[in-house]
Amino acid sequence: MLKMRLQRTGRKNDPSYRVLVVDSRQGPRSGKFVDRIGSYDPREDQIILDGEKARQWLGKGVQASPTVHNLLISQKIIEGKKINALPRKTPIRKEGEAPPPPPRGRGAGGGASRRQKRYRPNQQMARLLQKKRRRSLRRRLRRNPQQSR
Repeated sequence: MLKMRLQRTGRKNDPSYRVLVVDSRQGPRSGKFVDRIGSYDPREDQIILDGEKARQWLGKGVQASPTVHNLLISQKIIEGKKINALPRKTPIRKEGEAPPPPPRGRGAGGGASRRQKRYRPNQQMARLLQKKRRRSLRRRLRRNPQQSR
């Protein structure tokens, strides 16, 4: 089955996407695409789509991913309602509405998490140095047992 989906390109922290028609069994980074329809740059909010190609592929039965579907609607290539592209647990918010407050309880709120408490670079480095000193002392004592500490 063919799908119309986004393929991420660009550098780290600078995303840009290609809009491609690919076989649904291929991974997005495989490079094996059937046709390139356009590109999308979210940082500059620049959308370049070939509307004729997109309509042609949709007419042949290609399924568009939710994000690509929303891009096609925003460019007025197809008509319809936008799809919630967010995960199912995330509710759809209206524009201008504030996000819900974060959940309170275990793991939420102030204080360091378990991982932050466990990883303290200065303490770890001190332990490593102590370990090295003990090893070197043991080696010296093995070589010369009369040597005092």
